[in-house]
Amino acid sequence: MHLLITNDDGLDSKGLDILIDWAKTIGDPVLIIPKNPCSGKSHAIDFIKPFEVQEVQPYRGVRTIIVDSTPADCVRIGICLYHLPVDMVLSGINLGINVGVDTLYSGTVAAVEEAAALGYPGVAFSAFPEALDEVRKDLDSVWNYISEYHLFDYSKHLNINFPISPKGIVLTRFGGPYIQDRFVSKGNQMYQADGYIAYEPAEGTGDDLHAVMNHWITISPITIEKTDLGALEKMRSVTGQGKE
Repeated sequence: MHLLITNDDGLDSKGLDILIDWAKTIGDPVLIIPKNPCSGKSHAIDFIKPFEVQEVQPYRGVRTIIVDSTPADCVRIGICLYHLPVDMVLSGINLGINVGVDTLYSGTVAAVEEAAALGYPGVAFSAFPEALDEVRKDLDSVWNYISEYHLFDYSKHLNINFPISPKGIVLTRFGGPYIQDRFVSKGNQMYQADGYIAYEPAEGTGDDLHAVMNHWITISPITIEKTDLGALEKMRSVTGQGKE
């Protein structure tokens, strides 16, 4: 299986090292990585100015290409410039969970959404930094779970989060916000976002935030469909347009 690996933390990431080493056990990976950390860059791409793309010495024995842009652009470079054979995009392992509303800002998740836009399967992996030492064996468990239940038959794009000391694996939907920002003055009309944890403890595993905070590995199917289909159906009904 041909794998394209990227992340939003850059090359100097313990999570990336774990993902590369594990990916080599299931396929043939190529690493296309942002030159600089891109946390919070979401699905940004750069089409205004040129940016550097440079193949460098293999990292951890894997062909490596450095891109001076975002994770989404890394996926685009691999597929649209290098025309790599890609069976799946793997993104992460992000240093910090990507759940609920916060996935809107995630460069890790956006790499998989870009894969979806280009017609390729993808999986985003995120974990609490304190959980990384456990994640290597958990990756095998998650992959076996996906394979046993043929989850890729139902969704080609998954968002996976690893808690500390997991109890097991659950399938979830996106939940609410985990991190919110306040803005702190740095003087001279300069401000910086200061994130704080907005989650309020609660039981349950219905959404990814509650589940991962209650020590469950979460798997959530991702879609890039932006249309509110329920609202569209109601709008067509009241306007008499009917269905196409």
